[in-house]
Amino acid sequence: MSEDASLAFLKGKIDSFERRHGCNLRAFEDRLKQLPEDFELWDDFIEWMAYSNSLKDLESRISD
Repeated sequence: MSEDASLAFLKGKIDSFERRHGCNLRAFEDRLKQLPEDFELWDDFIEWMAYSNSLKDLESRISD
């Protein structure tokens, strides 16, 4: 997969989570800390965090 395609894929996944939960990752993490334990939400958080970290890593490699 090309870097452009990878960027588009990762941004699309992150946008999907933002639309589904109506907030960004940081706000979602804050919300999780205040809610009763919900494994589905935590699964979303872990997946969302992985996509976010992958995007940051890819952007870093591209800009070097």
